[in-house]
Amino acid sequence: MKFCIPKTTLLLFLLKAQIQIQQTYGMFADEAGQDDFTISTAGHGKFGVTYAKLTSDGMSVLTSSTLPTLSTSSLSDNHQVNVKDCYLSSRSLEDGSLNWRKNVCSTGSGAGTGTGVTSSSNIRHAVYSNTGDKYVYTMDDVGMLRKWDERNGDLFQQVIIQTNDSDSDNGSDSDSDNGSDSGAVPGQFPPRLFPLSDTIIGCVSVKSLDSISLYNMKDLSIVQEEPNDGSSSSSSSSSIISAMTILSKAKVKKNHGSNGNGNDNENENDNNNISPQIIQIMDGTIVAAWVNTTNNNNNGMTSTTTSFDQMAVYEYTTTKEYKKLHHHSSSSSFSSTLLDASTVTVIDGGKSITAMTTTTMDNNGTSILVYTPNEKLEEMYSHTDIDTNTNTATSLLAEKMNGIVYNGKGMLRCNNVMTTISKNGVLDSGSVQNVPIVTGYGYGHSYDSVDGSASNGNAPNFVQMLHCNSESMVGLVATMSGSTFVFQKTFGGDGGGDTLEKKFWAEEAMGSVTSATFLSYTHDSDVDSGGEEDEDEDVILQSLSFSSRLESQYQSLVNFVSGGFIDQAKAVLKKSGSGSSSGGNDTNGKDIIFGLKKVAVMLSDPFSKLLGVDTSAGTINWTMSLNPQASWHKVVHGTSSSRSSVFGQGMHHPHSPEILVLSKLADAVEWRCVDGLRGRVISKSQIALSSKSIAQIMPIHVHSHGGGGCKQNALLLLEDDSLLVVPNTSQSVTETSKVFASGFYTHKIDKETGLFTTMKIQKDSDKAVVIGETIFDPLTEKIVNVVYPQRNEVVQSPATILGDDSLLLKYLNPHLCVVVTEVTEHLMQHLKEEEGNAFYSALSSSKKGSGSSEKQKTKPVGVTKPGEESPSVAKSLTPTLFINIVDTVSGQILHRVSHAHVGPGATLADAVNVPVVISENWIVYAFPNARTRRTELGVMSLHEGMIDKQGISAFSTPEQQESFSSLTSAKPIVLTKTYALAVPVSAIGVTNTKNGISSKNIILATGSSGQIIRVDRRLLDPRRPSGEPKESEKKEGLMQYAPLLPTAPLMVQSYTNNIEEVSSIQSTAANLESQTLIIAYGGPDVFFTRFAPSKGFDSLPESFNKFAIIMVLVGLYAILNTLKKMSEKKIVKLGWA
Repeated sequence: MKFCIPKTTLLLFLLKAQIQIQQTYGMFADEAGQDDFTISTAGHGKFGVTYAKLTSDGMSVLTSSTLPTLSTSSLSDNHQVNVKDCYLSSRSLEDGSLNWRKNVCSTGSGAGTGTGVTSSSNIRHAVYSNTGDKYVYTMDDVGMLRKWDERNGDLFQQVIIQTNDSDSDNGSDSDSDNGSDSGAVPGQFPPRLFPLSDTIIGCVSVKSLDSISLYNMKDLSIVQEEPNDGSSSSSSSSSIISAMTILSKAKVKKNHGSNGNGNDNENENDNNNISPQIIQIMDGTIVAAWVNTTNNNNNGMTSTTTSFDQMAVYEYTTTKEYKKLHHHSSSSSFSSTLLDASTVTVIDGGKSITAMTTTTMDNNGTSILVYTPNEKLEEMYSHTDIDTNTNTATSLLAEKMNGIVYNGKGMLRCNNVMTTISKNGVLDSGSVQNVPIVTGYGYGHSYDSVDGSASNGNAPNFVQMLHCNSESMVGLVATMSGSTFVFQKTFGGDGGGDTLEKKFWAEEAMGSVTSATFLSYTHDSDVDSGGEEDEDEDVILQSLSFSSRLESQYQSLVNFVSGGFIDQAKAVLKKSGSGSSSGGNDTNGKDIIFGLKKVAVMLSDPFSKLLGVDTSAGTINWTMSLNPQASWHKVVHGTSSSRSSVFGQGMHHPHSPEILVLSKLADAVEWRCVDGLRGRVISKSQIALSSKSIAQIMPIHVHSHGGGGCKQNALLLLEDDSLLVVPNTSQSVTETSKVFASGFYTHKIDKETGLFTTMKIQKDSDKAVVIGETIFDPLTEKIVNVVYPQRNEVVQSPATILGDDSLLLKYLNPHLCVVVTEVTEHLMQHLKEEEGNAFYSALSSSKKGSGSSEKQKTKPVGVTKPGEESPSVAKSLTPTLFINIVDTVSGQILHRVSHAHVGPGATLADAVNVPVVISENWIVYAFPNARTRRTELGVMSLHEGMIDKQGISAFSTPEQQESFSSLTSAKPIVLTKTYALAVPVSAIGVTNTKNGISSKNIILATGSSGQIIRVDRRLLDPRRPSGEPKESEKKEGLMQYAPLLPTAPLMVQSYTNNIEEVSSIQSTAANLESQTLIIAYGGPDVFFTRFAPSKGFDSLPESFNKFAIIMVLVGLYAILNTLKKMSEKKIVKLGWA
C-alpha cells in the first residue's frame, strides 16, 4: 500500500515552516550598518591627557590637553603632524565610555601659528573646572571665554575677553628702569585660566600675555579691580592687572639674557624676546615674571624660560601687596637657575612656587626647584633635598600638587601612602605591588629597543589625583604612548589588605592615526612556525596542477562522507533556528573566506605607536610602542606599481601579512619586520645612514625572509642620491636587485626649493641617476600637497563605452602624481604693488595669450544712454591655487589647472587643505574657496583618445602602441569640471573592489560637520553636458550639469555618527566583488564600514533563510514525484478503459 501526502497539507506545512523558522527582514544586515564600528576617543591625539578632574557628582572625569605643569613630563617635538587638539571631553568613571566631547576652539583658532613653535604653543586652549560648580570654563587663543555644562557638554555662555593692548605700565615706578617690551608673538605661549577665588576667574590671552583679565564665574561679567593706591575714583578701576605693574611695584629689573649663573649677557640675540608675562595664578596669588622667549633656527622650536629672581607676586585676595621673591638658600645659583616658564606652579595656598629646570643641575638630570619665603617650608623643599633625596621632596610635592612626574616616574600621594608608576608602566602603592597598567593586547605591547635601551612607551607622561579620602583614592595616568589608565585603590584599614581596581583603559593614540594598512586573514601563514611556505597568490596558482586539484577534491569528498556534512547541517540548523541575522564567532570562518575579516594596522606618529584593529569586531588586537626618539615612523607594505598591475596582474603583494616599520633616527634608520596580524616582531635591526635625510621610500616584496630579513623590503633613496636596501641582509639585497634589473624609476621632491627630480636606478649601482627635473619656483608658489595613486587598484576595462558604441580610451599611467601648489605671500604682495606680472597676467587675462587688461564691453552699441559709458566686467582674479599632474618617470608636467580661491583683498593664511584622490584615469580634489565661501570639488578625467564605433571590426583595427613609455608617449587629453558643496571637505577616498567591476563611489569626509558621504562617480563625470543631454548621452546615464552637488541623507554613510576632522580615507577590496571596506581616520574618531557600491549582486543577505529554501526544494521534489505517480496511474487507467 502506498502512502500519499495531500497537496494542501504539504503546502500548509511548508508555509508554517517558513513563518516559524525565521523572521524576515526588509533590509540586509550590512546595509543597516551592522558591520560598521566607530572608535571614539577623547580627542587628545597630539599630546594625550594633560588635564583631568572629576565632575561635581564624582561619576565622570573631565579630560583635556592644556599647558604642561609638574604633573606632566616633557613632550616630544619630533613629530610635526596636522592633528588638532582642542577638545574637552567627559568619560564615565566606571567603564571609560565617552559621555560627550566638545571642540572648545573658535573657527579662527590657530591661524598664523604655523611652524616654529614648541609643543606647548600648539596647545590652543585652557580649561578650568571648579569642584563645587557644575560648570567648566575654557578659553581659546582667539580670546573666547566659554562656560560649559559638565553634565552634558552644553554651551551655557561665551564672551570675548578684554585685553590690555597698550604698553602702559599702569602706574609703574619710574626708577625701575625696566623698559617695557612688547608681549610675545601670539602662538608662542598658550592661553591660561586661573581661579583667583571661588567666584572670580582670571584669563591670560595669547594676544596679551602681560596682563590678566578678571571675570565673574556666575555670569562671565567683567570684574572691576579697585586701585591699591587709596584712590576711590571709579575711573581708576580696571578689569585688567598688568604684569608690568606687578614687576615694577616689586622692583624686579629685567635681566638681559641670564645664563643661569646670575650673570647678565649684554649681547642680546635678535631671536630673544624678553617680555613681562603673567605665568601663574593660584589661591589668590598672581605670579608675574620676565620671560625670555628664544627661537631656535636649527629645529624651528621655541622655548620660554625665567628664574626665581625674575619673578614677583601680587597677593590679590589678601594683602594686595607686591612682593619680590627673596631667596634664603645657601646656594647662590638657586635664584638665577633657568626654569621652564610653562611649569611654574603655586602650591601651599600661595606660600610656595615650584618649577622645572631647563638645564642639568649637578649632572643629575632635570630637577624640580621649589621656592618659599617661609624658612621652615624651605628646609623641607630645599634645593639640596631635590638633588640628593628625591623621595622626601617629591613625595611632599606629589601630595600638595595632586601628582607629579619626575625623571620619568609618576607619583601620587594619599593618606601618607605613595603611589608610583615606573618608566615601564608598573604601579606600586603600599601593599599593592608590581601591577602593570598595560592591558593584555596580545603581542608587542611594550617597546623593545633594537639597541638595548630602556623602554619608555608605557612611562607616565601625566598623573593626576582625582579623589582622595581616608577610604579610597582615584588616580589617572596618561602614558607617553597615548594611553589613559584610571584606577581606584581602596584602603584596607583594621589590618585588611589594600585592593586595586582598574576602572578603564583608553587609547588616545587612536585619535592621532597618521596611516593605515589593511591585512587579510585569507592568506595567513604563521611566521613563527619555522616554515618558509610562501603565501603569494601567483606562486600558489602556479603550484595548483591538475593532479593536485584532483587530490584536493578527493580529500574534501572523504572528509564530507566521513561526517563533515553532519557538522555542516548542524551549523545551518543552529543558525536558522536561532533567528539571528548576524552571527558571532561562528561567522569568523565565513568572514575570512570572503575577505571581510581584516586587520587594520594603524600608525600613530605623535605617540610612536602601532595598533592592530580587528575590522570584524572593532576591537584592538595588539599594540606596539616604537622608538620615541625617532623623528618619524613609516609602515611599508606591498610593492611599487607597474602598468601590468593596473589590470590585476602581479597583484600578490596585498596578501602578505608582513609589514616593515621604519623609524628615522638622527644618523640611522631602525627597522622592524612585523607580523601585522598578530603584532609579533619577526626581526629587527638598525642601519647607519650616509645622509641625514631620506628622500624616498620604495616598497619591494620578496619571497623569503633570508637569514634574519623580511619578505617586505624597502629601497631607500637618500638625500645624496645613494641607495640603501632595508633589511640589508645579503639575500634581501640580491632579491631587491632583481626588481630593477631592467631599470627602475623613482623620484624625490624638495618642498623647500620646489625641485622635482626623477631618477633611474640601474642594476649593480649604488646611486640613482638623474633623468629629469621640474622646478616649482619657491618665490612664486609653494608645494602644499603631493598625492599618488592607489597601488592595489584594479582597472576592469581600459576604455569607456559611449552611448553611440564608440570607445573613449582611458589614460592609465601608474606613475602619475598630483602636486598641489599655492602662490606665496611674497608674490601676492608683489602683485599688489606692481601690476602686469607676465606669468599671472597671461593666466588671468581675458584674451588668450595676451597680458592686456583692457575693459570688455558687455552690451551692444546703442544700448547705453547718450553720454553713458559702456559697462565693463571686472578683470579675472589672479589664480592662487594650482593642481599639477606630473609624470614621476619623465618629470614633465602633463597638465596644470588653476583656481582663484582667495577673496578680493584677502591675504593668504596657513597652507590650505586640498585633499586629492587618484582612481583609474580620474583625479578628484577639493578646496575651500574663500571668494565664493563654499567648498569646490574639481574633477579631471584623462584620456588617450577615441575609437569610432566602426573603428574595430573584423576588417579594421586602429593603430595602437603596444607598449607605453612615460618618456615618449603623448600627453593625455584632460576633461575638467568643477562642482560645489555646501559642506567642507577634509578628506577624499574612493571605493576599491577585487576586480574593479562594481561602480566607483567617491567618499567625502566633511571635517567638523562629522559626516562621511558617498557620491556616485557618475554624478561627478566631467562629460556631463551643460544643456539638455542627447539621446546617446542619456544611454550612458549622463545628466545635465548642475554645479551644486546635493547631499541627500541616503548618501551619508556614517548614519547618525559624528566623525569629526577626518584627514584620510582608505579602502580595500574583499574577496567578494560587490563588497568594499572603508576606514576613515586622522581625527578624534576612527570609522569603519562595509558596503556594496553596486548592491550585493554576488552574495545572499545574512537574513536569508537557508533551511526554508531546502524545505521548499524537498517539497517540490515530493510534489513532482506524487504528480508523476498520479499521471502514470491515470494513463494506465485510460489504457484499460
